[in-house]
Amino acid sequence: MFGKDGLFAPNAQVAFGLLWFEFLAISPSYELARRYVEGVWTDEDERKRPADFDRVLEVYRDLGDVQRRLFRHWWLEKAFDLFGYQGEKPRVQGIAKIFRRKDGKPDIADKAAKYIDGAWQQQGQQRTMIVAIPAGLPKPQIFKQIEKLLASYPDEKRVLRYTKPKYVLAGKRQDKHSLFRYLMVTWARMKLPKERLWRIGVLTNISSTYSGRLQPSEKPGHGEKTEDRAALKFLTNRAIYRGRMIAENAARGVFPSYAKCPHAVQPDWEEQYRMWVARRKFQIAAKKQSSAQPQSVVRHDHS
Repeated sequence: MFGKDGLFAPNAQVAFGLLWFEFLAISPSYELARRYVEGVWTDEDERKRPADFDRVLEVYRDLGDVQRRLFRHWWLEKAFDLFGYQGEKPRVQGIAKIFRRKDGKPDIADKAAKYIDGAWQQQGQQRTMIVAIPAGLPKPQIFKQIEKLLASYPDEKRVLRYTKPKYVLAGKRQDKHSLFRYLMVTWARMKLPKERLWRIGVLTNISSTYSGRLQPSEKPGHGEKTEDRAALKFLTNRAIYRGRMIAENAARGVFPSYAKCPHAVQPDWEEQYRMWVARRKFQIAAKKQSSAQPQSVVRHDHS
């Protein structure tokens, strides 16, 4: 768990937040928004300006600079409040059943701990009443007594700590491993803008089928490896395209999605790599400086 002010986000949500952060950093549209807001706009920037730039600016004003920020600071100061808690919907549930035992008192500690570490966390650490319900009581009596217990709880505390986030993950199925592969291959293209695509596919291991069959030092030739290179070229090109679309859609508040972004800005790979190098240098220096200073307490739960 990773959170602030009594609110927490599951580790899985933070992982997708980190990926969103990294894809924003390679979006040409998002970089244009940064330059516009910071007042370093040029005639060349104006020529690249996408038709939906107002939407990109809106997202930038929400999520801010990702070139000169560490993820930890960006998440707590910008993204957390906008992404909100996206866990399970709170619900009533049983924790344990107890009954008379010959070998001693019932032990419900393990089940209570499992609930607290599991469902209670995933449902947003809501204020929760733990009650004992004798199973033999008539239902009307049970309902009446539970209603009385709830009535004793102040109204201002009977509110779910849950708000609909402004930014939510797109789609029902998200695969962070595929997203990371798309990010890696896009980084490689930035570093090696003139390299053959199949070689980038080998270097980034983009295909479990074809990447291992080839060596990046091999010279193009004939034979069965020609087909392997052609297949790997296609897969690498597709992965780079998807990485670009994910980044450009992220700049418009949609993540993760490699659907075609109608107004995507064409990347300048060499310029993007220079930015990537500068960003890495900043992050390394900032982390060293941060580690030398007292840290604020942020809760992590790796269970």
